[in-house]
Formats: sequence, C-alpha cells, structure tokens
Amino acid sequence: MEEKSSSTLLRLFVPPSQYHHHHHQELWQGDLEDFDVEEQGRFSEESSGSSESTTTSNSTSPTTTTRTPSWGEIFSIVAAEEEEGKATFKVDGGGNPNDPPLYPEYFAYEESLIQHHLPASSSHLPKKRYIHYANHNYLLGFNNHLEEYLLNAHLAFLANRTFVAHEYTWNPNWENEPFSNWNGRKIPSRVPESVVLGGWLGGAVRHEVISSSTPPAEESTVAEDDLTPVSRPYYDSVCPTSDRVYVNAQEVMDAYLSEYVDLKAYPGIEGQKVGQADGMMVLKAWVERLNREDVRDAKCVEVKSGSGHAFDFWLFGSPRLHALWPSLVQSPALQHWSFSPLIYGIFQRNLVDKEILGESVKRSIVEGLKKSSKKATGGGKVTVVDGIEYDEFGYPAYPSGYGYPPVYNPSPLPPPSSLESEEDSPTHSSSFPFTQRNVTVSPYPRTPDSPLPILALHLRRGDFIEHCVNLAEWGSEFMGFVSFKEFSERDGFVSPGVDESLGEDAFNVEDDEEDDLEDVESTTSLRKDVATGTVQIHLSPSPASSNSNSNLGSKPKVTSSSSSFRGHRFSDTDPRTVNSVETKKRFVIGTHCYPNNKQIVKRVQEVVHDWVGGRYVNFVKSFEESQLRFGLNLHNGGGEYERALERWKEDTLGRLKAIYVMTNGDKEWAGQVRDVMRRGVKRWDFRVEVDVGVSVPTSDEASSSSEGHPMRKRVLEWTVDEWPWDLHSSDTAGGIVITTARDLGLRKEEKYVAQAVDMYIGQRSEVFIGNGFSSMTANVVMLRKKDGLDSVQTRFW
Repeated sequence: MEEKSSSTLLRLFVPPSQYHHHHHQELWQGDLEDFDVEEQGRFSEESSGSSESTTTSNSTSPTTTTRTPSWGEIFSIVAAEEEEGKATFKVDGGGNPNDPPLYPEYFAYEESLIQHHLPASSSHLPKKRYIHYANHNYLLGFNNHLEEYLLNAHLAFLANRTFVAHEYTWNPNWENEPFSNWNGRKIPSRVPESVVLGGWLGGAVRHEVISSSTPPAEESTVAEDDLTPVSRPYYDSVCPTSDRVYVNAQEVMDAYLSEYVDLKAYPGIEGQKVGQADGMMVLKAWVERLNREDVRDAKCVEVKSGSGHAFDFWLFGSPRLHALWPSLVQSPALQHWSFSPLIYGIFQRNLVDKEILGESVKRSIVEGLKKSSKKATGGGKVTVVDGIEYDEFGYPAYPSGYGYPPVYNPSPLPPPSSLESEEDSPTHSSSFPFTQRNVTVSPYPRTPDSPLPILALHLRRGDFIEHCVNLAEWGSEFMGFVSFKEFSERDGFVSPGVDESLGEDAFNVEDDEEDDLEDVESTTSLRKDVATGTVQIHLSPSPASSNSNSNLGSKPKVTSSSSSFRGHRFSDTDPRTVNSVETKKRFVIGTHCYPNNKQIVKRVQEVVHDWVGGRYVNFVKSFEESQLRFGLNLHNGGGEYERALERWKEDTLGRLKAIYVMTNGDKEWAGQVRDVMRRGVKRWDFRVEVDVGVSVPTSDEASSSSEGHPMRKRVLEWTVDEWPWDLHSSDTAGGIVITTARDLGLRKEEKYVAQAVDMYIGQRSEVFIGNGFSSMTANVVMLRKKDGLDSVQTRFW
C-alpha cells in the first residue's frame, strides 16, 4: 500500500477549511504503537497458547442433549433443526512464513460462535434486526478504531438492533491486498476483532432472551429482540443487498437537531446541527433517525460506506463527549467489556508465569482469581452443533490453545434513568432523552479488572514528536475522555496564548538535557510540598448535640460526608501566555506531550505524592466517621488513631510494588528510563494536612440551623527512606522492578496487537500516568473511569 503523508491522510477525512483545527491529526495517523513491529524483548516461536489455569474445560465427552438455562434451550432447538454441512468462514493465510499473520483461525472462530449457528427463522427464537456500519473508519490506529466501534455498538443497542461486529481494518482493499505497508513495515490489512476484544464488542456475550422457566417447545415463547452481536460475514449471509435499507450518515450529521429533537423539551439546541451537538444529543438524533418509518421495521439497516461518521474525531477530542457518558457507562458495550483470550494469555504468561513485574503483582493476580465471588460454575458438559463443540457455557474452543478468562456471572444494574449526568448540560436533564433499558446476559468469559500494585506510565516516543509540534501550533487540548471534570480539576490542560510583547523571561521553559540527571536521586528527599485536604461530616440531630463537650453518647447517625484533596495542579504552574510560538512549542512538548527523562521522574514524584495525599484524606474521613458512629468525641481518637494510621501505612506501601512503562520507544531509550526511574523513586517525604469538620443539626425541627464541632486538623508527616518496591531476582544489583513494553515475550500473532496488553495493564494499575493527547490513554482512562477508580489514581503528563 502506498504510504500517505499526514496532509494526504487529513484530506481523506476532513474538509479543507478544517485542516488547521484541533489536535486530532493523531487520529488519522493512528496510535504509533499499534503497528510497531520491531523485535520486542523475548520474542519466541514456541507453540501458541497460555498456561493459564482458568481455561474453560472442554474435557468431557460431547452430547447434544445438554440443557442449561436459556442458551442451553437454544442449543437443543438448534440441534433439532441444524442443517448438515453448514460452511464456516475461511480466510487463506499467507504463504511466506516471514509475512505477518492473517489470522484465518480467528476469523473462523468468530463464525463458530453459537449465534451464527441458529436457524434463520424459528417461532421459538427471538427476532433480530441488524445494523451494519459500513461507514466505519480505516487507515487509523486501533484505538481510533475502538472509539468509533464502541459508540456504534452503543447506538445499535439504543436502537434495539443487533450490532454487526466488523474487523479492525487498516486497508479497505484487504481482499486484494491482504498485507499493507506502514512506515516501511509489512502489516496485516485487517485484524479480527476477536484477536483483541472479548465481551460484548468481541461478540462473546449473549443476550439472554429466552426465559428458563418456560419450555422452549411452546409456540407462545417468542422473546424480545435478540441483541447478541453477530459478525459481518453472518450479516452478509442473512441480509442480501436487496434486503438492505441504507442510511446516509452525513445527511443526518448535516441536519438541524430540531429535525429529530423536540425544541420545546430542549430549547438550547435551536439552530444547532447534529454534527455540532454534544454526545447525548448526537445519540438522540440517531436513535430518532433509526426509528423513522423508512427504516424502523427493516430487518437489515446499513449505514452507507463513505457517507461520513456519526461519531468522528472532533467529538472524541472534545468535551462534547462528556454528555453521553451516563448512557454509555450503562451500555452492554462497556458493562460487559473484556479483552480477548489472546490478550489475557499474553498478560498471564508474562506477569504470572514469567513474573516480569515481580512476585507481588503475580500474587495479586493469582489471589484475585481465587477471591472472586462472581465466577460462574457449569455442569461440565459440552454440546455439539454443526459439528462444533461448545463448552458448558456455550463457547467454542478459542484458537491456538489460549484459554478463556474466568467465566463470570454478570451483576444486575440499576435502572439507567436513575443515574444523573456527570456534568451539567444545557441540552438534557438527568433523564435520558431516549429509552434505555438494561439487558440480561448469560455468563461469559471476562478479563478481571481489580487493581494491581503497579504504577503504569504511558510514554509516546518515535515520530510522535512531530505530532507534539503540530499539537502546540494548533492550540490543541486533551482528549474528551481525559478532560472530565474530576480529571481536569488537577490536570486540566489549557494551551497558552502567545503575546510577543512579553519579555523573554515571562515564562522560562526548562530545557534540560537528557543526561542532566545529577539531582534526580535527591529530589524526593528535598521536596517540601504540603498537600491539603478537607473532610466534612454531617450527623443526624440528637439530644446531646446541644452540649459541645459531650461524648455524643447517643451514637448519632452519620447522614452524609464529603472530602476533597487538592494536590498538584497544572493551573498552578502552566503559563496562560507565552512570548512566542517557539516557547509555546517547547512548553507543550517538554511538559505535557513528549517529556524527557528528568521531567518524567519529576512528574512521577508529584503524582505519587498526590496519590498518598488522596489516600490519607480518605483514611481520615473513614476513621473520623467510625469514631463518631461509636459515640466518641472527635478529640478522643487516642491511641486508636495511631494504630489505624500504622495499618494504613502498611497497606499503602503494599499498593505500589512495580513500575510498567507502556511505550513504543526503542530498547535503548526504555533502558535509560528504567535507570533514571530507579534513582528517583526510593526515598519519599510526605506531608499532608487535612481539616476535619463535623456539623450536627439542632433537634428543633423548625430550625434550619446546625451546630459544629470545633474544626480540627489531622497531619501526616511520613518519611519513607526506602519504598519497598519488588526487586528483580535475576538482577545482580537487586534493581527495582521497572518493566517496559519492550520486555514482553511475544509470539508472532501477538506482536501486531500487543498495544492491547499495555491497555489492560494500564486499566488495572493502581496508579496510571498517561498522555492526554493520545487516544490510547483516553481509552485506558475510559476503562478506569468505568471501573470506579479515584481520579487521583489517573493522572497525565
């Protein structure tokens, strides 16, 4: 494939009038890690597969009479009606052993999923109405693909249609050009989604649509629409072109919102086009469009290829994305998220079998699997349909010997409308502007998401420096998923303006040389930063509340409490104005986009200080609440506070044991980062001051006044001479465990998707520092936000 310059690729996606806007040129260039196929660490040609012990068993003898809830009933129906000799999707592999993999066995696996082996029609099975996004992007990095893919799947769910899952496509001419060229390297032109993703997006979750309490043989058992995702080849087989109804995406995006949304309900949208709206209104407009008479009852709906996009990079790089979060976070696309067995296999082989992140991380992974209360258990039998064996949970064998992650029972969700919008929006209230329901799904394989004692750093290298220069010139800001309020309070990046009338010393950008690291080791011990926080506790009225000297012997109830923590903020140090474009470039590049080694260590020190400070504020809040619940006065913590504090310190020290660097940088640079980090993360001096207040409403119901206990201050002064990081047993110098992406042992089929392993580690790390301009960081942040991690644990350069 002919290589294309940045300007050529830009013209494929945006009109000429928009060439100079925003920073999202990363989005057409793609994540540079995605096809970085240089030799990475201990590459091995050993036979594929994972030694993970949680593999779903296929060891029992086959039978066609297994009856498990709902989907087991479906298997019985299919077994009775199956057609002999049904073909599966095959893709010929490359003939040259040095060529990248074409993943034929993974395409075949996708076609072997049980939803592709049901009768085309049956009175016992739910109906399906499909939507295929033939307009999906290409020539983009995987994370750019993932952003659109995720929201397209969510829209399909909202429209009550089956999502047609399609492969990640680099070259749309893959049928004639199975390989492409990227930066002089040969890459596959497309990759099956199942190589990277499991869960709903990977087609590995089944919508539970038949009640297990009703015998499937009864004619009356017609269930709700089945939203289980299907593959593109399956869609092609059940939706011939003559049956498809086409929708033009650009026509929808160019229309005024008032064409789809009631102006009386949302007066703020008047004169606004769909393409300019916030994310929730974009969803609303598309849900309305897909319910119009011309498409509502159609079995097969296809968004026309080349007709634009419902969710484009302008949205993903903008705060307009925030409005749709309350809807998206309850979508099956996110609620039933999982990486693939292949990605999980790489993770297990490297972090458990080879312990590349040390013994503590391995132990956390293993113990987490043992403690999980959501793992499902099956009957141990398998079913055969169309000659394909399905395990007790209804899954075929995954290719190359990789074991499935643990099979989980999904947790029930609250009604979607009960969640309020994360941030105020002039265009919608806390109720969604469309109907959103929850769906029940069968147990499915899911990668665990509990935090691990890892500090993960996402550091872009290579030709990303060119992007950083452009980002600075364009005045770009952070990606949409990165700029939620809880993140921007501390790490809100605003591109500075330029005022050439300012003197040269108006803002001085440190221009440290990479080898100017003499003071790194002592930096932490010399820090005198004082972190501050507040805790406020509200109690229910009690007879004792009028006596401020009482012990609150009536054991008042804590009705509510809140806390805040300030920490390091970009707004305290970043300039609002600089004296030249060159100064602006140096600031954006050196501080936020492409930090050098010294800047990396400095930021790590700031973030760890804040992480400890945030944890201490939460500790104080929990401790003071417990004291009040036991009827103790705020001043009477006594020795219990000291004992609780020591337990907290021990727990804190155990939550960071290894450092992982997610990077596309070369081995030499990665080694330099490892060396300088080891010098900068040993000794720590923490000082945190927390103001604690307690208020108690008076017992007089007619009064709105309240009494407050005297404000007190809790202070943490804590010196850690040697943070107890794990040490590499194989390192004769006993070096701290600092591992980079270049240390992963990867097999041939894994090299081209290894960025997803970094994402999975980033998702599960106790603390993550990412690049706010990167779509890869943005997607990791999205997963961490979904998992409910505190914002002080998710930070940016």
